[in-house]
Amino acid sequence: MDVTKYSHTRYVVTTTGGEEFATCGVQCGLTLHFRLKEKFKSAMATDLLSNRSFDAQKGYYVYKSTVITDMAPGFISFITRANAEKFQKGFGGRVVSYQEALEIWKEQMK
Repeated sequence: MDVTKYSHTRYVVTTTGGEEFATCGVQCGLTLHFRLKEKFKSAMATDLLSNRSFDAQKGYYVYKSTVITDMAPGFISFITRANAEKFQKGFGGRVVSYQEALEIWKEQMK
C-alpha cells in the first residue's frame, strides 16, 4: 500500500533502536507493534479531524465504524475522547482506548 496516500490516518512506530516505520493506519501499526515485541518503543497516530500527530497511547479510537479510511475493519484515531464519541454517533463503531485497541487487535490476529 502506498502510505503517502494516507496522511490522514498515518501511524508511525519507533523501535528501541530509533528506527521509524510509517504505516497507512492504526491497524497496520498495531500489527507492527506485536511483530516488533520488545523492540517496540512508541507510536504516533494521526487525528482524523485535525490531521495532527499525537502519542498513540494517549489517543482514542473508533473501531468498526461504517467509514473505511485505510483498511477494514479499521481503527480511526482521535486525540480526544469527545471527538471520537462525536464521530461514533454519526458513523457507528466502538470507542476504545489504546490498550483496548491492542487487546482487540491481538485477538483479531489469532
